[in-house]
Amino acid sequence: MAILLQSIQSSPTCLLLQSIQSSPTCLLLDDAKKQLKNSSSRDWKIQNVVSFDNCSISSKLASTLKVFDEIPQSDTFVWKNIVQTHFTNGDYEFAMWIYTQMLRRGVSPDKHTLSRLLTASHLSDNLFYGKQIHGQVFKLGLFRERYVVTALMALYGHYDGVQGAKRVFEQCSTKWNSVSWTMLLKLFATQDKPSLVIQVFKDMVDKKVRVDVVALVTVLEACGALKSLREGKKVHEIAKKLRLDLDVLVANSLLKMYMDCGSIKGTRMVFRQMRSKDVNSWTALVNWYANNGEHKQALKLFRLINSEDTKPDSVSVSGILPDWKIQNVNSPNSSISSKLANTLKVFVENPPSDTFTWNNMLLQGVRPDKYTLPRLLTASRLSDNFFYGKQIHGQAFKLGFFRERYLVTALMALYGHYDGAEVAKRVFEQCSTKQNSVSWTMLMKLFTNQDKPTLAIEVFKEMVDKEVCVDAVALATVLGACGALKSLREGKRVHDIAKKLGLDLDILVANSLLKMYMDCGSITGARMVFDQMRSKDVISWTALVNWYAKIGEFNEALKLFRLMNSEGTKPDSVSVSGILPGCARISSGKNGKEIHAYTIRNGLDVNLAVQNALVDMYMKSGFLESASKLFVRMKERDTISLTVMVLGYSLHGQGEVGVEWFHKLKKYMHTEIDDKMYDAVLRACNTARMVNEGKSIFKCIKEPKVEHCALMVSLLARAGLFGEAKTFIEERQFEWNAEVLQALLDGCRIYQEKKIAKRIVERLTELEPLNPDNYVLLSNFYAESAQWGIVQSFREMIRDMGLVPKRAYSWIEVRNKVHVFEAGDVSHPRSEMLYHELEILMKKIKEEEGYIPDTDFSLHDVDAERECIPIGHSEMLAISFGLISTQPHTTIRVTKNLRVCRSCHSLAKIISKTVEREIILKVPGCFHHFKDGLCSCGDFY
Repeated sequence: MAILLQSIQSSPTCLLLQSIQSSPTCLLLDDAKKQLKNSSSRDWKIQNVVSFDNCSISSKLASTLKVFDEIPQSDTFVWKNIVQTHFTNGDYEFAMWIYTQMLRRGVSPDKHTLSRLLTASHLSDNLFYGKQIHGQVFKLGLFRERYVVTALMALYGHYDGVQGAKRVFEQCSTKWNSVSWTMLLKLFATQDKPSLVIQVFKDMVDKKVRVDVVALVTVLEACGALKSLREGKKVHEIAKKLRLDLDVLVANSLLKMYMDCGSIKGTRMVFRQMRSKDVNSWTALVNWYANNGEHKQALKLFRLINSEDTKPDSVSVSGILPDWKIQNVNSPNSSISSKLANTLKVFVENPPSDTFTWNNMLLQGVRPDKYTLPRLLTASRLSDNFFYGKQIHGQAFKLGFFRERYLVTALMALYGHYDGAEVAKRVFEQCSTKQNSVSWTMLMKLFTNQDKPTLAIEVFKEMVDKEVCVDAVALATVLGACGALKSLREGKRVHDIAKKLGLDLDILVANSLLKMYMDCGSITGARMVFDQMRSKDVISWTALVNWYAKIGEFNEALKLFRLMNSEGTKPDSVSVSGILPGCARISSGKNGKEIHAYTIRNGLDVNLAVQNALVDMYMKSGFLESASKLFVRMKERDTISLTVMVLGYSLHGQGEVGVEWFHKLKKYMHTEIDDKMYDAVLRACNTARMVNEGKSIFKCIKEPKVEHCALMVSLLARAGLFGEAKTFIEERQFEWNAEVLQALLDGCRIYQEKKIAKRIVERLTELEPLNPDNYVLLSNFYAESAQWGIVQSFREMIRDMGLVPKRAYSWIEVRNKVHVFEAGDVSHPRSEMLYHELEILMKKIKEEEGYIPDTDFSLHDVDAERECIPIGHSEMLAISFGLISTQPHTTIRVTKNLRVCRSCHSLAKIISKTVEREIILKVPGCFHHFKDGLCSCGDFY
């Protein structure tokens, strides 16, 4: 054999072709022709093999072809090698040109040449040429050759889909052609039809076609994609019968199938039974354990790689961490999951004696690459191990990776986290190249995160000036900075740049523009961006829906929510949680119930955030019983759940129940009680006038805020403890705090402490000179004592200052229509009937109950209602409309935008008893449930 190889290498033809290939200008061509003519024919095939296997796509190959023009011995074997050479080198068009030359010279192609040419036409996207070769195949009677059939299936499968390939398969293939069956499996798999892959495999087995390794691998991938453990186990059994289950390719595919199907038992069984495990087997299992949170098991397996004589590669090393890209960590919308953080922590913090460490990695000969190092740097940052990060920085410098863009970005994130954005900027200036847009983006992100949006915008301007490539992530980052700064001017400039770059309609950029305009308070800009978006994802819809709900445009929010559904974008838990506050009104209770039904149909009702939003919606729309039932059924609760429930009971005048729930559930809370929770409990104590309980809760607050102090003052005042309230205010120096004084005034209203109230209102006018409600209160004080001159002077002052006192409105929903009333309203079509109904009721109440209207408005802050007859107040008109428009015993639900006066409160109690109906009146801060002549507030309002 050695002698034969030497003779081949020393043959004149081989030496000739080598001289041709080594000559840059092919000046030896004439000499080559002469030598070839004189060479013997018996070493011709050797010449062909040597020459065409070594030639490249260049002028050298063209020169070689010229040589063949004068060779009389050219046959199919020669042309086959020429075609193969060009096909292997990816020069498909030239390979097809060679084919035309073959036909011109009367050389008939064989089945191998035709199959390659069919593949070449497929890969060069030339269906017309492929059809010509198909015709030649038919002429030569090669249409049943398995490799030709497979190539035809690939060709027609590419252009006509699987059905086209299937027609070729049915017409040309024989039932025992396993290659064609496998090709059909692959085509169904690539076109994301795993169910059909499994069906074809079943037919293949039923017809007793030979099943090979490739067929098993393909069908196992389909089972994994379908997450069908049942079908996967059947394929596993077939592999066992064929004794292919221990083949490393099949075993790795079985391993992946069981992982995809979530079968821990099956995965471990296959791995344990594998006779030979390659690095892919180990890496797959290590990554799977890490991704499923079993970090210690992953590390244990990682150590076993060395004991099994399998060297880990960079993928295995990185596999201890979930497979995520560093740029995702740097993107504005990314977040690090707790699983990832735990994995990183285990990886970094385990002691060297127990863990595969950085030094062990180097000792084992595993050279870290530019992808492994950024992950390790990120690991050191997330696990709070700066020393470890510095070590990796040194290693990166040694290996010459210090200018790799993802590594520079990871270094910037590391130093930015510990030493601030300025240090990260030094890393950027020393290591990064001007054109590294990823590093520029990271620098902007660091400045934004460290509350320096102005510097982030400056970095972006410099980036644009230096003509660095601006991508979608960079635009999204700087738009976040503009939103944080609330700079609409800078935001519009970035918008113009995005338009010039043609990136304004990119989904990431468009969503960032949407958020920027919302953060800057520009309704027009936000809606313009939203309407211009070509494609909207769930983030786009959710952002705008939630924003409308947040600014009080509830009807527009609900309209968009319905449009989102109708246009095929399914709302997720975030969308639903955002829209439900828009339904937390008496008039939108029906909409809230519809959305609740939607969450049940789509399986969103098990989401904790959605459950909390539903409880809150039912509480604030007046359905206390529905909220309570939903809360009791919740399998999991957090501080938000408890806060919503405690606050809800307080709103409905059942503060003692809210406090009871707080004490019952606080011991099960895994998180510390926050300020909002304390706020809710103090409100519940306030409603129930539980002074001692309130004092105890207040002492638990480490750093009480103004709102907590205001609630304590309100609690003491509502309990009639004005002396204690005054002492509390003086001790904390809140004598000139408007919120605290308003809380004290609430107590004065209950106990009619007019002298204290008057001093408070006078001080409030000094603290809030542009608040018209304070002047209305003073005006009502003087009106009570008939000092009309002073009353008139206050009215003139309000008018001269351009202040507009609030007008009282009440509304009620009847038969899906909202009816709005104001004091003394006669504009409603049924006004005459409303007043008539109220007059009859008043007459009956006076006769039976001896009712006398309360005309004292001295502590009431609505001017128009003092001068209006009691039955003409807006809430009375709404209640009257409910009485004449609904069936007997139906609950009447009314909402008012301002406080209810004492007269209407007393009248509503008596009406509820007289007509035997429950009347629910929602005013700012509480619900009044009038039933059987009583109110849920206990007359403490």
